[in-house]
Amino acid sequence: MIGNACGALYLLKLKQGSSWRVKYRDVSSKQRETTIGHYPWVEPKDAKQSATHINNIQQIDPLLEMTKQVAVLESALRGVQMILRVLFLIGRYRLIGGYCYI
Repeated sequence: MIGNACGALYLLKLKQGSSWRVKYRDVSSKQRETTIGHYPWVEPKDAKQSATHINNIQQIDPLLEMTKQVAVLESALRGVQMILRVLFLIGRYRLIGGYCYI
């Protein structure tokens, strides 16, 4: 475990593989934990750099930011699904075997 005053970086080993995790304090001083990436794809120096970056940001909660990004992506996906449904209903697309064809 690599620790500092703000948080700790550690390698979590599971049967499926290992991942870099970091503990940090969010805006409301609650202790949080997030995954940086999977070992060996993320090297120790990159994991340490990411953990330092997360711990240095006091105004932004990384978990909250990821949740917002997921919400935006889900909204965009719903929009694409709606467009495809409309095109399917007006006969522009044919559904064959679960795939859309023009």
